[in-house]
Amino acid sequence: MLKPEQAIERLQGLLDEATQREAQTNHAINLRKKLVEQGSLLLRSYKDLIKQMARTGISTKHINKIKTEAVYEYQQHVNVLAQLKRMNADARSQVYDFTQVLEELKPNDSI
Repeated sequence: MLKPEQAIERLQGLLDEATQREAQTNHAINLRKKLVEQGSLLLRSYKDLIKQMARTGISTKHINKIKTEAVYEYQQHVNVLAQLKRMNADARSQVYDFTQVLEELKPNDSI
């Protein structure tokens, strides 16, 4: 059985880890958002590129392969972004829960 001071100390450590995890996932989300934006721009530019390639005689099979790879890569970034957002929400929830429990465990200093 933990003493109250030990429990508070352990909970504070868990809170620090959750806070750090939230900050890390938030940073990763911001980076991934930039990749998704760039991928979106790239896909829009591929439309014009594909039209030009078709006019120059490049095979439709080759053009479709390039387009499929670009869409796949873009979708991967979107999926990772969704995962990061879920992880960030979990970390934020843990920070909130740990903070609430710590507030209840800490003795009141006010008289």
